[in-house]
Amino acid sequence: MKFTQENADGLHRVRGYDEAQVTVEWGELDGQGEPQLISRELVSSFVVFPDGVLDGELPTSVSALEEEHFLPLLERQTEVLLLGTMAGGQFPPPELVAWLSQRGIGLEVMNTPAACRTYNLLMFEERRVAAMILFGDG
Repeated sequence: MKFTQENADGLHRVRGYDEAQVTVEWGELDGQGEPQLISRELVSSFVVFPDGVLDGELPTSVSALEEEHFLPLLERQTEVLLLGTMAGGQFPPPELVAWLSQRGIGLEVMNTPAACRTYNLLMFEERRVAAMILFGDG
């Protein structure tokens, strides 16, 4: 498992990943105003944004993606989407790539480890980034 050492209160960052899960963490203040670190292990497809995680409604393969899966990107004015699968290199259908481009969202397709590392870098640069990680056959 690989780890990152950065820390930024409130920002959702990828803490670790392997073939079976991705760990996302963020800082919050508890009821007494003391900082606490929250960690969540994700084992099914999800999208991580600097301000949160969406899961439960995503397919396990790139070929099953539809426009509705990208709507949360519009709500958060995402500029860059990192699409990660364990195999990497599998692009969504051309019409979905065009749909994203027409809405000003750049798409980068890579394997899950690269998507996690790149997400953290862009997030800490305060870019409007999201990483969509698909668990399954890619």
